Amino acid sequence: MIYAIEGLGQEFKEKISDEDKELIGKLVADGKAVKDKEDVTVEEVKNEVDRLQKESEPLFKKYAQTAQAEQPAGEAPQSEGPVEGEVVDA
Repeated sequence: MIYAIEGLGQEFKEKISDEDKELIGKLVADGKAVKDKEDVTVEEVKNEVDRLQKESEPLFKKYAQTAQAEQPAGEAPQSEGPVEGEVVDA
């Protein structure tokens, strides 16, 4: 989860507001603090992951919509590799 949030910040670094950058930085720092804690319990990790997911979800939705809006009309998103069920000539 930490790496996904960091990736969001890097992928959209030119478009993210200062407020969102600050939130991303805080979420990453908080997550790493729990991860690096010596006597962390499974429950603490689970609670932190849940919190990170809840607090970062609006950011992911916001910037996913931004990316979709910037894609030229009628152009499908490019995927890497075959789609499930797709026949590929060898």
